[in-house]
Parts: sequence; C-alpha cells; structure tokens
Amino acid sequence: MSRQDPLIFVVSGEASGDNLAGRLMSALEAQTDGRVRFAGVGGP
Repeated sequence: MSRQDPLIFVVSGEASGDNLAGRLMSALEAQTDGRVRFAGVGGP
C-alpha cells in the first residue's frame, strides 16, 4: 500500500451501514489486490 493507492472515505451511521461498508471494502480490496486505502467514520 502506498500514498498513490486510491483513498476512499466511508461514513456510516448505523449497524446496517457498517455491514454494507465492510462488504464494499472487502470487495474493493479483492478487486485491486489490496491496493486501496480506506478512511472514515463508523460504529464500534
């Protein structure tokens, strides 16, 4: 992972959003061979 990899911000306000965001993040990591970064706000 490097600073040149895409940085995607995710904001979730409830548990269902956390679940969807987690699935999205996993899929994007698989599609990019882990060459993606994430930042954001979510639940515990």
